[in-house]
Amino acid sequence: FNGIEESDFCLVIGANLRIDAPLVHARLRKRALLGGFDLAYVGGKLPSHRDFTFPVDYLGDNPNTIKDIIAGKHPVSSKILNAKNRMIILGMDALTRSDGHALIESLGAYASATPIIQNDWNGFNILHKAAGRVGGLDIGFVPQKDGKSTLDILNAASTGEIKVVYLLGADEIDFDLLKKAFVIYQGHHGDRGAHVADVVLPGATFIEKNATYVNMEGRVQQTIQGLQPPGEAKEDWRIVAALAESLGQTLPYNTLDDVRKRMIKENVIFERLDEISKMPWRPMPNLKSTLSSESFKPASWSFYMTDPISRHSPTMAKCIQEIDEPIRQREIAYG
Repeated sequence: FNGIEESDFCLVIGANLRIDAPLVHARLRKRALLGGFDLAYVGGKLPSHRDFTFPVDYLGDNPNTIKDIIAGKHPVSSKILNAKNRMIILGMDALTRSDGHALIESLGAYASATPIIQNDWNGFNILHKAAGRVGGLDIGFVPQKDGKSTLDILNAASTGEIKVVYLLGADEIDFDLLKKAFVIYQGHHGDRGAHVADVVLPGATFIEKNATYVNMEGRVQQTIQGLQPPGEAKEDWRIVAALAESLGQTLPYNTLDDVRKRMIKENVIFERLDEISKMPWRPMPNLKSTLSSESFKPASWSFYMTDPISRHSPTMAKCIQEIDEPIRQREIAYG
């Protein structure tokens, strides 16, 4: 996303930019108004209040369009090859489909084989919706060898194969699949996960702890604690360390500085605050997945309630009532 202002062509797939990332949409609009820039969109048809606010070439919602572009059989294929700085933005509405693996594999291979990836230019972008996901990926917080994905964990819990599930601030999953499991929830505001939990470990909000975040551009940022956590609430790393010790697995972290040193050991970008670190391009693994024929659809996504804090905010609730709901009713009335 760092090079939007220098790009001259962008292909957006399965991303509702005005809702998912308004600032990215604003930057693309600014680039379009300067001229010499084209944007094509493959995805579900967007309602008027969520559609792009600048000219866009809508390519429809058929996944076969992606195949044609990659195979060089679509008019957009030549636009990508003839552009100087071309970009792909792949949204989570696409990646959370059943064929998400196939999409990222095929598009990643396409990016590697074309000038989308160059020594001084990386035009392959994934638009995440969760604030902590980029940092989690940077630190390697992914299933390890023989590990399970989120969906695998949920399915195994639903059958009783997994007996205990630990939710670390996880509130955007299908909780009906956890009815047979013993659920531990670590988080704040008593959100969705807390309501199904057998044990709740109260954590601290972002203003109640010193924390590290990574934004969409890969810029590492740190925040400073402004308030003390209420009651029994603690910083997340302290909860995990205390739990590990009670289980006889003492972790080598006595201070926040110890945690941050380990983060830097895992990935050096955590040492470079407020900088965009250039990371080497890694080819996507070929798992021989296949694209589905199911049409793309924009996901239901409430702009004003995207996390536990905003879902408990009277102000955000009023925004839903006074802004979103009237628009929804007008769309129902006028089709």
